Amino acid sequence: MIVIRAVYFTDNGKAVSEKLNKYFYVETRPEDMSLLEWTKDCFDMHLPIIFIGSTGIAVRTIAPFINSKLKDSPVIVIDELGKNVIPILSGHFGGANELARLIGKDLSANPVITTATDLNNVFAVDVFAKKNGLLITDKSLIKKVSGKALKGEPIEINQTDDEIIIEGLKLLPKRLILGIGCKKGKSFEELKSFVNKFYTDEELEKNLYAIASIDVKAEEIGLIKLAEYYGVFLLPSLLRN
Repeated sequence: MIVIRAVYFTDNGKAVSEKLNKYFYVETRPEDMSLLEWTKDCFDMHLPIIFIGSTGIAVRTIAPFINSKLKDSPVIVIDELGKNVIPILSGHFGGANELARLIGKDLSANPVITTATDLNNVFAVDVFAKKNGLLITDKSLIKKVSGKALKGEPIEINQTDDEIIIEGLKLLPKRLILGIGCKKGKSFEELKSFVNKFYTDEELEKNLYAIASIDVKAEEIGLIKLAEYYGVFLLPSLLRN
């Protein structure tokens, strides 16, 4: 299961949101919360954000909260008739492109992918790092690697037990897996508070590869949110193929 946040502005948009709820755990914006407050909370939680409406509304709303391509929430726009699914932020490392394809399949809609490496089907180092649990040490070099790939130039890769270096960009393996058990219904806040007794967020961002629990915890929203907050795998994998 994936937890996503969704906001809509029309009855048609509401209908699209209800369709999404068949495939994901969807949290919609509370009526007593402003759009900006809600969006800030989504970014603070690192949760995927779905705007069901115009791209312009989404762009203006998220603008104050965009910070880093390695930490920003994935943001997707779906038109109110559910015809097009457009990732507009964190397409690679945040997983917005992959999520857009999944939503497109579920809604029988068209995923509109605009990132050059996806369109040209070439190597994307940030996607490689995310899928393999690797820490990107210098995000400014991502563009350099992508540029060479798009030109069809050879990509130099050097690997040791401790690091992978791709065109000067050092990727470090994350080696920490948190095994967590919890009572039913434990909230994200409770679980994060417990984890932070042992590790700071900075330590976890650099070292955490995955969170693991037993199969019966597969539907625990608190655990799912915790994994999404840190941008890591939840084992056994709960993401749909």
